[in-house]
Amino acid sequence: MKNSRYTVFFIPEDSPKRYQFSVTKKSILLGIGAFCLLTLVFFIVVIHYAFIQDMAWENLNLRQENQKLSAELKELSGETKRLAEALNRVEVFKNKIKLIANINDSDRNLSIGPVGDVNRENIINLPSLEDLSYLNNSTKMMRLSVLRTRIELLSGEFEAAEQDFNEIQKYFEERKEILRSTPAKWPCYGWVTSEFGFRYDPFTGEKTFHKGIDIATSIGIPVLAPADGVVVSTGFHSGLGNEIVIDHGFGIVTSYGHLNDMKVKVGDKVVRGQAIGTVGNSGRSTGPHLHYEVIINGINVNPRKYIIE
Repeated sequence: MKNSRYTVFFIPEDSPKRYQFSVTKKSILLGIGAFCLLTLVFFIVVIHYAFIQDMAWENLNLRQENQKLSAELKELSGETKRLAEALNRVEVFKNKIKLIANINDSDRNLSIGPVGDVNRENIINLPSLEDLSYLNNSTKMMRLSVLRTRIELLSGEFEAAEQDFNEIQKYFEERKEILRSTPAKWPCYGWVTSEFGFRYDPFTGEKTFHKGIDIATSIGIPVLAPADGVVVSTGFHSGLGNEIVIDHGFGIVTSYGHLNDMKVKVGDKVVRGQAIGTVGNSGRSTGPHLHYEVIINGINVNPRKYIIE
């Protein structure tokens, strides 16, 4: 096909000169094609740049959301753990109070449970959340939901515990005398070196039943009455050395052995926290300590079950 040529003239208004240039039809088509191609490339670049920018903003938002979720997860996890630990302490304290007050009232749904740490693994059983970088956001959202549910469960537990405490408070108001007579205080400061129950006798090596607990400490440390009562016995015994026995009423009796000296006599009334003697090493003893017994209705029981302070 013949390649046509076109001539374009430019004539200025204030000049007799004229300017012209010729261009072929093929050149015009090539120019139009090049312009269209450049326009297309320009739009592609602009769209791609906008897409990249959008992805960058999205990634930034995702990172910020990820950091926020991680922080919230750690906070909720810590709060859940603190709630569980607090509830454990409440349960232990509540059960000890029930035990020392001898609460077992089925009519009001009060009963003695086990004294010790309450197992909350059914409520709190989470892996360490120190490093959450391996989790995606959907997993974190799921864990957040689980944690919130567990916190709600713990809140319900606290409400139930509060109701129990209200019942206990009401019960105690009716039984103040029993509470004042209950040996709820440590008789002295020191370290428990021998627990209540079967043990190997330090002198004979034979397995014997230890009727109390041994609290090792320095000679001269004050021994305090753990509850109100009346002194019913003071004296020296070959086994327990200098011993004091206090009757607290309601079938509760406490005994204190291996004393250095005794500050009370038979018939004295004592109150909780009053010094009744000092720690010693008298009698059959391997070192300075206090032998402490709690007897309920003639039967020796573990003193730890009654100590709450």
